[in-house]
Amino acid sequence: MNTIKKLFLSSMVCILLFSTLGTVYAEQNNQETTLSFIDVPKTHWAYKEIMYMAENKIITGYGNGYFGATDQITREHLAAFLYRSLKPQDSANNPFVDISESNFKKEILALTARGIFSVNAEKKFNPKNNITRAEMATVLVKTFDLKPQGNYEFTDMKGHWANEYVKILAGNQITSGTGDGNFNPNGFVTREQFSMFLYRTIMKVTDMQNDGSVGWVKEKENWYYYNKDGSKQRDNITLDGIEYSFFKDGRLFQGRKQVGKDTLYYSEPDKLKTGWSFSATSWSYLKDGKYVTGTFTYQGKPFEINKYGDMEKGWITLRSAVKRIYPKPETKFLFKSKPVKDGDVLEVISKQGLWYQVKYQGEVGYVRVLESVVIGESPVR
Repeated sequence: MNTIKKLFLSSMVCILLFSTLGTVYAEQNNQETTLSFIDVPKTHWAYKEIMYMAENKIITGYGNGYFGATDQITREHLAAFLYRSLKPQDSANNPFVDISESNFKKEILALTARGIFSVNAEKKFNPKNNITRAEMATVLVKTFDLKPQGNYEFTDMKGHWANEYVKILAGNQITSGTGDGNFNPNGFVTREQFSMFLYRTIMKVTDMQNDGSVGWVKEKENWYYYNKDGSKQRDNITLDGIEYSFFKDGRLFQGRKQVGKDTLYYSEPDKLKTGWSFSATSWSYLKDGKYVTGTFTYQGKPFEINKYGDMEKGWITLRSAVKRIYPKPETKFLFKSKPVKDGDVLEVISKQGLWYQVKYQGEVGYVRVLESVVIGESPVR
C-alpha cells in the first residue's frame, strides 16, 4: 500500500471516529429550539394546547413561522395527527380506491386497520375533504376508547348518526358544544380547535384534568414536567424536597435529595434510582438511590466500583460506529489501533482517567470511557 493510500485511509478513520464521538455528545446534550408561532401569541385562547401538540410533534407548524391556527383540517391530516399520537402498528391492507396519491396513506391504513376509520360502499376515504365536528367526535371516541359518562344530548344531535359518540365526548367534558345547546355536527374543524379537543382527550385518558394543573407526564419512556402554560420545565425545580434537573429538551435527567449526610438520586418522579448511570467520564451503579462501592456481581460477571463511585473493573461493549482498541491511552495512537467486532465484550481491568484498560482477544489495550457501554445497558444514555 503506497503512502498516499495509507494517509487517505487514516484520514477516513479519523473522520468516522470523531464524527461518532460528536454524535454521542449531541445525543447527551440534545437541545430543541423553543417553539413559537406568529399566529399563536401567548394570549391565544388555545396557546397551551397548541404548544403541547407542537412540542410533542403531533401537530407542527408549516415551517414558515405559522401554525395555521384557523386553517381547516382535512381527513388525511386528521389521520396523520392521530397516528403520531397513537403510534399504531402499520398495515399493508388497502381497502380504499382514492388514497394512492395521499402523503398520509400509511397513517390512513394503520388507523383503518384499528377500526378507527370505516370503509364506505364506494370504498372511498375522501382524504382531501374537510373533517366535520361529528366525524371528529366519532374518531376521538374510537381512537382513545372513551366510555360513556352521563347522558348529555345536544339539541341538534337528536337522530344524528354520530349522536352517541358526541354524547360520550360531552360526558367526558371534552366538548361543551357551541354554547347554545347545539353541537353543530356539520361544522368544519380548525387546527386550533382540534388541538384543544385532542389535548383534552389526551389529558383525560392520562388522568390529568384540563383545569390548568401541572404535573408529570411520561412520553416515549421519558418523563417531562408540564407547566400551566403547556410548556415543558427545563430549569431545575424542587418538589417535595427533591431537586429535579432536566435535559435541554425537557426530558428528566435525575432527581436529587439530601438526607443527612447521604444524597439520594431518583430516576423517575418519586422513584429512587437502581441501575447504571453514565456521565461521559465514568460508569457508576446505584441501588435504592445510593452509589454502590466495592465489588458485586451483575449479569453473572464481577464488577468493582472505587470509593468515588466509578467503575474500575467490569465488562463492556463499545457504542461508536468505528470500534477501536488502542495500544496506549492516547488518541495519537489511532493509526496503531485495532478493530473490535460489533457486539464483542471487553473486560475492563482498570480505569486510567478518561480511558479503560481492557482485555480483548488475549491482548491488553485501551478504549475511551465515552465509547463504552456496560453489558446489558442501552448505548444511548
